Amino acid sequence: MWDFSFEDAVLGLTISEIPQEKGQPEVWAFTKQGWLLNLSLEGELLFKEQITESSSLWCLKTYYKQETDECFLVMGGLDGLLRVFSLPSPHTLKPLWAQQFGGSLSGILIEDVDSDGKPEIIAYSLDKTMRVLDLSEGTLKWGQVFEQGISDAIIWRSPSDATQKEVFACGNDGTIRMFNAQNGSLLWFQRFSDKVRFINYFYKDQKTVIVCGGDDKVAHFLNKDSQEELKSLQFTDYVWKGKALADRSKMLISSYSFAYFDESKSIEEIEFTSELQCIENTFENSWTIPGKNIECLTPFEGSSKPFIGAGTTTGELLLIHPDTGKILYEEKTPSCVNAIDFHQKTQYLFSAHDDGMIYAYHVKD
Repeated sequence: MWDFSFEDAVLGLTISEIPQEKGQPEVWAFTKQGWLLNLSLEGELLFKEQITESSSLWCLKTYYKQETDECFLVMGGLDGLLRVFSLPSPHTLKPLWAQQFGGSLSGILIEDVDSDGKPEIIAYSLDKTMRVLDLSEGTLKWGQVFEQGISDAIIWRSPSDATQKEVFACGNDGTIRMFNAQNGSLLWFQRFSDKVRFINYFYKDQKTVIVCGGDDKVAHFLNKDSQEELKSLQFTDYVWKGKALADRSKMLISSYSFAYFDESKSIEEIEFTSELQCIENTFENSWTIPGKNIECLTPFEGSSKPFIGAGTTTGELLLIHPDTGKILYEEKTPSCVNAIDFHQKTQYLFSAHDDGMIYAYHVKD
């Protein structure tokens, strides 16, 4: 539909959870040099501000608190400062509070994890800490420390009781850990031989199976209750990302190659050995897309059927059928695809790129 160019690499974007009737712009993007950008769905730049001094922003979340009619924007990045703003009016950021971490922030989650009726921020960092903080005031509810930096975290919700939640996290120390969401107590942990890059879960026979993987080049499948390893799958490259489909009956697992560091070849000449696999809850491979170095991967719900969005190191934007692995749409863009997001109401899809481009598409069945 349109494209937008900025003078800095766009590392990520998100479509706001804030209701349109509040008058807020829908697309928020963030860059390598610390710029925050607002764009309308039509591609008009509504607002920009440099949040950090030439330091990358890695993660951004928006949150609308319906009870108080408040809008929040939460950001973290390379400088380790977690920043929380309110949005009292369109294009206006009001700083609420900030908290300094000792290293780069790896990710942010926002949810009422302890079921007390108030949302919390779960922030995790390369400084080895995970902190659960009150969204409005920044007070610490609980925290945990790993031996090395934390790379990924996810909230588990009981399928039979929505208030029963646990927090799974994994780290560069090779561990995966499960915490009580109410008070942060460690329920159990398991250690692997190398860094663990992602953690997620799906269901098998009404049981939760934890899935994780990393630099040992193996995807591990563990029974949540017994911690028994049920299955392991060997990959050629680092196991990088794992995403469950909406019904959590299948797991998408991508591997990642650093072959592009070979300066003797241009990135266009490299034949990547990395791949995307879809694994059934029987642990059987449903389909594989070989030769793709995946940078971003997200399942989406289309107007009549779901699809998977993926972006690659070489600039390919892919829409994939979740059942068959068939590539429904493919476009080659000039640079690495760092992030994608999809607005279900309008069926608009947005992508962010290393060369400073943002592209907008209308997804049609």
